[in-house]
Amino acid sequence: MSRFNAPKNYMKSRSKSPPRNIQEGSINSANLINSANLNRLKYNLKPVNFQQPFELGHFSYGKNREFIWDDSALSYLILPGKEETDLSSQYSNRIEKDITVNEHLDGLLKGIGKLVERGLNIEDYQFVSYRGMINKINLSYYERNDWTLNLIKYKNLIFIDNGNFDEKLKSNLDQSDKQKLMSYWGYKFENLSTYSKPAEELEEELNRTECVVNTKEEYCSIYKTRVGNYKLILGAEVDCWSDNTSLNKNNPNRLENYIELKTSRIIESEKQAVNFEKFKLLKFWSQSFLAGIPEVIVGFRDDEGQLKSVQRFSTLKIPSLVRGKTHAWDPNICLNYLNSILSFIGQSFKDLPNDRELVYKLEFNFNQKSLALRRDPTLTSYLPQDFLI
Repeated sequence: MSRFNAPKNYMKSRSKSPPRNIQEGSINSANLINSANLNRLKYNLKPVNFQQPFELGHFSYGKNREFIWDDSALSYLILPGKEETDLSSQYSNRIEKDITVNEHLDGLLKGIGKLVERGLNIEDYQFVSYRGMINKINLSYYERNDWTLNLIKYKNLIFIDNGNFDEKLKSNLDQSDKQKLMSYWGYKFENLSTYSKPAEELEEELNRTECVVNTKEEYCSIYKTRVGNYKLILGAEVDCWSDNTSLNKNNPNRLENYIELKTSRIIESEKQAVNFEKFKLLKFWSQSFLAGIPEVIVGFRDDEGQLKSVQRFSTLKIPSLVRGKTHAWDPNICLNYLNSILSFIGQSFKDLPNDRELVYKLEFNFNQKSLALRRDPTLTSYLPQDFLI
């Protein structure tokens, strides 16, 4: 089966830039529990203990978005063949999950409940969340966005949920037809790059161009890791199983066998190469690193949604691709922000009550590099009533 060749030498070296200045700002004290300013953190970096993520369990969402405690939604990597290039194919027939429904941490908490039944000692951990929330914290220094997280303390665990759901929903609902199509391209690339069984079990060559995309289906890993002094249980959607036939599905840490799939526009200029390294590679690295996923595969497409090439990136080697350049980003800054913000949360919640009905709001202001933790009486608990640990 034919494969795309990876583009070569899309990057050019540059020299280092001077440190940027960060302005200080003030904190609104309304309903404030605690606040902090991270202005000087970049200049006081310390080594951060980050423990290799290790899978505890996994679950699937089926064709109708039903929770299934197995790996039935796990796909296997089989890269696109020569004829599988149309990322717009079957767009009109796509099946989409209901984006107006806020699922909070529901699937992850169901999975944790199953793990507790099987002997998981939940008291060993301090945080529970999805990788996406931790990724948002990890990228705080570089992504020019404010963010909000909702938090609940229950049984000495801090449950971190998305506090920007309504804003994200509005943004998605306001998308133009072209934006919706471009979002679909990413799903179709996954559709063209995976199959329900591995390549060695196929009897004939695939053509997945006419396969329908169903975003209700999803495979999720539940894993543990440690950042500094804090142990975390996280959930992460996983795109597929590696095509490396030497890997063993019975590997105690299945995370080492997973692959992240991404799409990006083809690179045709130095400016585009810089933007790819500065923004896309940072996001690709952070998302995969936080889940211990060793490889990212990027499908490069043109403005018409035609797949032009595919390139593989080793997650741990991605930072070296930008090191020493004017647009370089530093993974140590990311981990220092992550560690500092988790420490701020942990210390702030130390004397707060264990009450599953109390919801707190953590706000990060990018320009001020400030944190503010508030009790928000307008928010209702997002822990399901049947979640008992």
